Amino acid sequence: MPRTLFALLLLPAFAFAAPVPKTTAVKKIEDVFGTPVEMSGVTCEMTKKDELKATVGKDAAAPANESKVHALATRVVEGDFELTVRVTHSPPSGADLATGNGAATVFAGIALFSESSPKYTLTLLHKHLKQGDTWKTGLSMNSQHPRGGSGTGRGNVKLEEQPVYLRLTRKGDDFTSQTSTDGKKWQGFGTHKVQGFGGAVVVGPVATHNTNQEYTVTFDEYVIKPLTEEKK
Repeated sequence: MPRTLFALLLLPAFAFAAPVPKTTAVKKIEDVFGTPVEMSGVTCEMTKKDELKATVGKDAAAPANESKVHALATRVVEGDFELTVRVTHSPPSGADLATGNGAATVFAGIALFSESSPKYTLTLLHKHLKQGDTWKTGLSMNSQHPRGGSGTGRGNVKLEEQPVYLRLTRKGDDFTSQTSTDGKKWQGFGTHKVQGFGGAVVVGPVATHNTNQEYTVTFDEYVIKPLTEEKK
């Protein structure tokens, strides 16, 4: 057989033997969001887009109490910081969703807990509230502490566009919240001054609902950035 013909016959074999590009491994929850928290009726998984997908089943429904939320994953953060997350979620469908705990409500966002005392909590949440035949969206910032909690709420805000960005910044005892629809232009929402959290706090994404359906939410672009004093 001529050498030229032999070489041509070998070319397809070499073409098929070319190395296959390696696929990017899906990140673990703890690599992005912190230590996963096991909760009955709640499943969490990372997607190929590095999103945390959380599904809260109907058996995990709870009263719509913003001060009683449980983090899906937790991370301890020291000192001042800025926490940003993108939240994508929609309310479940169905005519009769309420479970007897008031109007049908779903909310997702971020929560901050005192590392030393469970009496101190702070949440920044994006909510869907059923009013009649329609859903209303809104933001809520709520802090709980021994001397009494405080809330900052804004209903019917124009945040129907998905996804929604939430940002919480800590500077000492001041906790400031912002929101955005594109992650570039930010709108201030509220500031709470809470003494007693201490130097280290526990942070994490939260999601809950009080309906008789399954509720799914995804979190991504989760960034915790420590704040440092600018040099004069």
